[in-house]
Amino acid sequence: MPISVFRASAFAGPTPFKNSIGVLRRSLSMYPKMMNSFDMVAFFTSLKWENSIFESMLKYLLLCIPLSLSAQQYEVDDAVPRELIVDQDSLHADLFFEPEDGIVEGTVHLYVHKMERTDSIWLDAKPSISVVNPPRFNGGEVTWSREEQGIVLRPSSEWEESEIEIDFSSRPFKGVYFNGWDDPSGKARRQIFTQGQGIDHRHWLPHVDAQNDKLMTSLSITFDSDFQVLANGELVSKASEGAEMTTWTYVMHHPHSSYLMAFVIGKYHETVVGESPFRAVYMYEDLDDAYPTTYYANDQVWTYLNDRIGYPFVWSAYRQAPVANFPHGAMENTCMTIFSEVFIADSASFADRNYVYVNAHELAHHWFGDLVTVPSSHDFWLHEGFATYYQMEAERAVFGHEHYTYEWMKALDLVRTANEVDAFPLQHSKAGSHRFYQLGALTLRALEHEVGTTVFDSAIVRYLEQNAFGLVTTSTFKNVMEETCECELDDFFAAYVEKPHESTGYVDYQIDESTKALVIRAKQWNKWGEPLPIHRLHVRIWKDEFEYEDRFINFEKDTWSELFRFEDRWTVVEFDPYHHYPIDWKIELPDSMAINMAMMCSPYTQARVVSQIDLESEYFRDLAGLMMDIGPQCTRDSLMSRAAKERPENFEEIMFMAMILSEDINSVGHFARLFPFSELDEKQVDGMILALRDTSSLSDANALKVAFSIIGSNRNSIPDVLEALDTRSGGLDHDIDLFCAYLTVAIKGRSDVAGLPRLLDFAGPSYSNDIRQSAWDYLSMLKYSGEDLREIQYAALTSRHRHLRNAAVKRAKEYLSTMNRNREIREIQFALKDAHPDDIARVERILDIQLDLD
Repeated sequence: MPISVFRASAFAGPTPFKNSIGVLRRSLSMYPKMMNSFDMVAFFTSLKWENSIFESMLKYLLLCIPLSLSAQQYEVDDAVPRELIVDQDSLHADLFFEPEDGIVEGTVHLYVHKMERTDSIWLDAKPSISVVNPPRFNGGEVTWSREEQGIVLRPSSEWEESEIEIDFSSRPFKGVYFNGWDDPSGKARRQIFTQGQGIDHRHWLPHVDAQNDKLMTSLSITFDSDFQVLANGELVSKASEGAEMTTWTYVMHHPHSSYLMAFVIGKYHETVVGESPFRAVYMYEDLDDAYPTTYYANDQVWTYLNDRIGYPFVWSAYRQAPVANFPHGAMENTCMTIFSEVFIADSASFADRNYVYVNAHELAHHWFGDLVTVPSSHDFWLHEGFATYYQMEAERAVFGHEHYTYEWMKALDLVRTANEVDAFPLQHSKAGSHRFYQLGALTLRALEHEVGTTVFDSAIVRYLEQNAFGLVTTSTFKNVMEETCECELDDFFAAYVEKPHESTGYVDYQIDESTKALVIRAKQWNKWGEPLPIHRLHVRIWKDEFEYEDRFINFEKDTWSELFRFEDRWTVVEFDPYHHYPIDWKIELPDSMAINMAMMCSPYTQARVVSQIDLESEYFRDLAGLMMDIGPQCTRDSLMSRAAKERPENFEEIMFMAMILSEDINSVGHFARLFPFSELDEKQVDGMILALRDTSSLSDANALKVAFSIIGSNRNSIPDVLEALDTRSGGLDHDIDLFCAYLTVAIKGRSDVAGLPRLLDFAGPSYSNDIRQSAWDYLSMLKYSGEDLREIQYAALTSRHRHLRNAAVKRAKEYLSTMNRNREIREIQFALKDAHPDDIARVERILDIQLDLD
């Protein structure tokens, strides 16, 4: 499934990621009344707290699909595999394009055999597909009919196997996307790409669009020779078709589900990074300098996952290419990962967002999702949970254990968020992305701990060996795991997979006065009062700062139970120190123990203790000193957040210490957001403005946060802030350029060419949809709604990209209700004078207007 960008890696109703532009856009839209020349301070003061909410969700909202959580209560899952009447053995399509009109043309050859007695064959084909010539069945004529959602063939004689041939033309609203062909300036990148998950290929290609039908596919694509064409599988031929056209033919040698068919057409530089299998990565021709940072650790991720999973990468090739306006963060099309260009990074934006976790997630899907595939969304966690688990394992190999711990902490928070909304189990089509991805990964982590890493890894290899190129369910995986571990896992799968999972544990530390022994008691249960099986509960007893003793305990009690007594010397005791089980442990600690735990225990325990300690306690008065003793950066950040609210009188000292100790430039922006900049003197402001110029220590997104706060402190500093930000490249997302253009209008008026004209340029079709929508929001906050802007927005009413189209609809409705309605209808008519009749009808229906466009 695709991954959604702000983590955040498609399946039933995917939601696209939002990059920093989108988040900034939402932040700005919260404060429309503040955005005028008199309310700048209030705006920037408010904005920095909205950014804090965003950052806690950022990474996973980028990878997930769908991001929204179902509000329904737990109900029986009605998701079942599609009943197949025919089995597609292979599919070949010859494709041609009319990109200016968004049209795909061609011929599809389907090779099928009958699975049961039937007098008809159903092929999925949305109304956007036109059948150009009567379909052919085994080379001859066949009775057929065009239904609203498909094509029905009725062979007149008995048959077992058949070749079906259909000439078609489609103008798809989904499945195939066209970028840049509507830009009259020619500045936009011209691209064509696919996104088929869950069942969107039926919008442009007639076939049986079923996840549980695996088939061999091949594509022959004819296009302008100045472009590159990439697709699934091996490139078996590349033939010139006259002076200007070339035909590329790609062939898959193993079966996969049809939603994984993919192609990309664009202009790229290719870098070959492996030969067996062929591996290549692609970068825009004008952004070669971004290759090292965008594909950072690409070889390391490849090697780690191949070694750790232990089953060979069976596909003939692996390509990775960015596109603009991708509906999600990325998609694991077999042999052909397509990802959003928002992940193209330079040194100044790498810390804000990078492709490493997406790279790992989509590559892991080539085993879990592409090689072994679930037949329906009922077991969708077997795709996303596995991809997220191995993604995070790869991230640990690249970035270290502290980063790994921080990611698991965020994963746990997202699972808690899901549990606050509803109570679906992991094995349910409506479980939602936070369960499919994060809880799925946490469950696999707990299972690995239960059976041991060696057994777990062996079971994964056996699972893939036995089911390669086939379909799997949770029962398939459970049976293989039980065979390998030679144990019974009914209780584990019932507690973590089959039933809603939300559990709480309590830990009690006591001293036996008679023996002076340490007594550990605990109890735990889920929200239904049932104990959860924990066969290897990890307890770590620290004797001093350097020496500890580990114990592993079989524990499944829902009443207080004494786990053990410890009569040797001890300093602190950690309970499940690496949080192998997704259980919320509630631990009552004396401050004297908490201070030691905060300084010497595992990163997760440190972070957990820091979130619970009483900052007014005498043990925690020296927060600056505590900052020096705490190891994980994420724990320092947590302490910063609390200190900002609870100890503002010491915050300047603590922030100074934190910035000295910071190992993560993300944290600099975090501190900048929390710091009370209204108290900065002129010298400090000058120092922070100087920091804005340093791309090596301050990322672009964090530079914006610092800029917000500086301006909130001293509006007179805007010219200096503008000058400092102008030294930055701004990156592909143009966040800094947009912000500077907005500030230019705010302080210099609408006549400066670096202000309003720049924003209007960003608002048009030369830029990606997120950039355009951000420009629309900035212009709205400037109370600008000129005819030139409205024409741009009205033209976007027919966009094939849903989010841009929805934003245009919202603006059009506002204009129709607040301006002269008849005049605006005439302007819409002018903007859509060359639009397709189907698009015009859709606009009329959505806006409840009648257009005269004969």
